[in-house]
Parts: sequence; structure tokens; C-alpha cells
Amino acid sequence: METAMAQPVKTRELKGWHVLLMLLGFFGFMFTANGIMVYFSLTTFGGTEVASSYQAGRAFNGQLQASRDQDARGWHVNAHAERDASGHVRVEIRPRDANNAPLAGLNIAVNLARPVDRRADVPVKMVEAEVGAYVGNVDKVAAGNWELEIDATAGDGTTFRSRNRLLFKD
Repeated sequence: METAMAQPVKTRELKGWHVLLMLLGFFGFMFTANGIMVYFSLTTFGGTEVASSYQAGRAFNGQLQASRDQDARGWHVNAHAERDASGHVRVEIRPRDANNAPLAGLNIAVNLARPVDRRADVPVKMVEAEVGAYVGNVDKVAAGNWELEIDATAGDGTTFRSRNRLLFKD
């Protein structure tokens, strides 16, 4: 009976330079991946909501009281913002007091704000078109989620603040 002779198995020997190449390859890949992540995080982040969290925390109770005072005054705002296909946005604001009478002569600051990127915010210049009706126009506003931030100030310093979520479709 014939027996087949087993062939010797070729083994590769792991040498020091192999280990060095594997370590350099691994850490090179990790540094490259982390470098890419750092680059994109720094170039795509629109910034923080507040410059100092500590100062914002200290001002919170004052903001809470201002909100209570605003609710007690009974002011409200009817706001309408509409975007056409070319990106032109028309904003109309009609502030009213507790008796639903129009509030005229207010200094109104309106901002269209992107919720995730403050660099894309668009200020809207408002003019009083008629008594108690303020209108503003902005061109080249992209579709998507926006916030309509309204700050209305009367001559005596009384303020009204409102933030409303908008969705502009294409």
C-alpha cells in the first residue's frame, strides 16, 4: 500500500518590521480619520447659542420674570410669513394689546433664524405699513426649517418677544 507523503506547510514568520508596519498603518489610519472628523466638525458647526453659559444661567431668572410680565400684559402677535418659489419671503406682523387693539409705533426687530446654524440667520427690516401692521421683505431665503424671532419694543421700553417655528417648502 502506498502512503502519500505530507507536504510541509509553509509558514510565514512574523518579524519585527511586520509588526512595525502594522502599528504605523493602524495609527496612521486613526490619525487620518480623526483629522477628517476634526476638520468637518470645525468647518460645519455654526456656533453656540450663547457666548457664556454661566452668564446665560445668571440671567435666566430675569428672563423668566420678563416672560411673566409679558404674559400679564396680554399682548399677542399675529404673524404671517410666506415664501415664494424664488426664495422671496414676506413677513407681516400685527401686534395687539389685551383688548385686541392694534399696537402702533413699535420698534420691531425680526430675524429669520436657522435652528442649527446661526451663520444663516437673516434679519428682516420691518416698516409700519398701516397702523399696527408691520411688513418686511427678504430675498434668497432657502427652503427648510426656520424660526421667526420677533422683538417688539414700545416707546416706554415695554417689550414683547416671540419665537415661532416656520417650515418653508420648495
